[in-house]
Amino acid sequence: MLIPSSYLPQSQGFQFTSPRQQGIYDGLQRLIGDSPALIFRDACRLMEANPPFSFASHLVCHSFREIESSFRDLLVPHAEAVVIEKDGKNTHKNEIEAVLKLLNVPQYHPSRTFWLEFSGQFNKYAHRESLGLPRIIDDANVAKFLDKCLELFEYLLGKIEEIYSIFIVRFDELLM
Repeated sequence: MLIPSSYLPQSQGFQFTSPRQQGIYDGLQRLIGDSPALIFRDACRLMEANPPFSFASHLVCHSFREIESSFRDLLVPHAEAVVIEKDGKNTHKNEIEAVLKLLNVPQYHPSRTFWLEFSGQFNKYAHRESLGLPRIIDDANVAKFLDKCLELFEYLLGKIEEIYSIFIVRFDELLM
């Protein structure tokens, strides 16, 4: 059962800690939808909680994985055919490649490199090792990974905005 939007929690005093976070939230809400935007807002709240939650890094990484899949859910249907693997399924990496091609991301762009590597890194950060303790949110490796995710989200939103702008111009030309 879906939760009606009237039941969705409001930010209740939560303020993003940077214009970057606010920009990503606004872009997600405007270009992809309320759900990824709310997931992002909650992830930011988890990152800023003081004292921090024990499993904050894991929960944030799970949230970021949800956001990443929202980009693919939105864009893969508009991309050229995604390569189908022998088992008949699209792999994560194949979907990313199709989206990168759709967005015309340069071959050696850092966001392209990270996103392709990222598809195999999420389990490392989203799940704990065996029965081990959780990773600390401000651990240097976790912090670097989360920052790279933010860079990727910013970049993808910018590329979607470019495509959207081109579409609007073409649509306006058709109406003239």
